[in-house]
Amino acid sequence: MDIKQFQTRLKKENPDLYKYVLKRKLKKIVKIILFDLAFLTILYFTLSEMNRPNLTASASVLGILFCIAFSVYTKPRGLIFGKSWCATIEQKYEQNVKENEGFVGIYTQFENVRYVFLEMRDEDGNLKTLRFPAHSSRGYEVGDRIVFYNGLHFPIVADTSEKEKIVCSRCGAINDKSNTVCIDCQSSLFKF
Repeated sequence: MDIKQFQTRLKKENPDLYKYVLKRKLKKIVKIILFDLAFLTILYFTLSEMNRPNLTASASVLGILFCIAFSVYTKPRGLIFGKSWCATIEQKYEQNVKENEGFVGIYTQFENVRYVFLEMRDEDGNLKTLRFPAHSSRGYEVGDRIVFYNGLHFPIVADTSEKEKIVCSRCGAINDKSNTVCIDCQSSLFKF
């Protein structure tokens, strides 16, 4: 199954998941546009208060270029411009990771945060590594073919016929195969 077929099935069989992905992307686009507008407004009023018309045109062009660069090359681009892909899991391992949480140089360090890493090869032969919380790892095994659809948080296992547990692609909760909706987030479960 290629990504176009998967998207068509997702639209028909799981419209709530499809709408969730569209809402996430739309929210990200609105945030970027609001940031750009706020930045350009501040720039415009600052230049007009300085009363320097010779700087206004060049500064406006630089401001617009900055906004375009921010919109394309920063973190939001993964959600908006990212690609969906299929891959086969080649290796699965757990590892403790030291993490920092905080802002402006004030960090809280968390020791022994347990993550599961999945190493896989996509259809083009590229090696990819995904990191998940350890509780979501029971739904993935070495040899599984998975579909990572851009906008969903967790990949979907392409063949669930022999699986007893299914990972929710939205929140990562482990569900019984017989469930039609997730026990945690109540979104529908995509089943191949």
